Amino acid sequence: MISVYHGDNQSLSRQSLNEAISLNKNTEILRLENKEISPDVVSQFLNSQTLFSRPKILVLHNLFSLTKPTLDKVLKHLKSPPDSHVYIWQDKKLSPSQISLLPAAQVQNYPLDNVIFKCLYAIKPNNHKALFSLLAQVFSLAPIDLFLYLLKKHLRKSLTGYSGFNQQKLKRAYLQLVELDYLNKSGLLPLSKETGIQRILLNLLS
Repeated sequence: MISVYHGDNQSLSRQSLNEAISLNKNTEILRLENKEISPDVVSQFLNSQTLFSRPKILVLHNLFSLTKPTLDKVLKHLKSPPDSHVYIWQDKKLSPSQISLLPAAQVQNYPLDNVIFKCLYAIKPNNHKALFSLLAQVFSLAPIDLFLYLLKKHLRKSLTGYSGFNQQKLKRAYLQLVELDYLNKSGLLPLSKETGIQRILLNLLS
């Protein structure tokens, strides 16, 4: 059996993946990150005999980020894995053509809530009221680390394209978000992430 978990809501898709894996007892598990995935490693794990003939679980992270030649070779080994369950987790939404490469797979998509995108698109000069109303909803609905990641990505894109903001203010806000993320992950952030994000965006819009 093959199960695919994909979508922009990485937090929820990863949580669902781990919950599904935890339901399997007395199994042999191999987890491979993108850089560790190779046709030989996959084939050897799926086709080798286990000591007590236990079912196998193969977990592939970001399989579809492989180069096409390597992906094609790996997929050949996944068509009918013997007595195994293959879980595939992708950190973004897969295209219909990508999903069609595994026609027998059980596929679950985890999209982001629309309020997150509305909030990002509301980051415009002098749009305080609309933005901070949406921001409050985002803080109550979405994982804050995921929103911080998307917010940095959004501002980075704005720096390379059209934006109604002064480029220096936009660059300063982006660098402040990068610093906030670093301090948070280092355990050195002196305030909450929510407060930090609000202050940075308030300065940007003012």
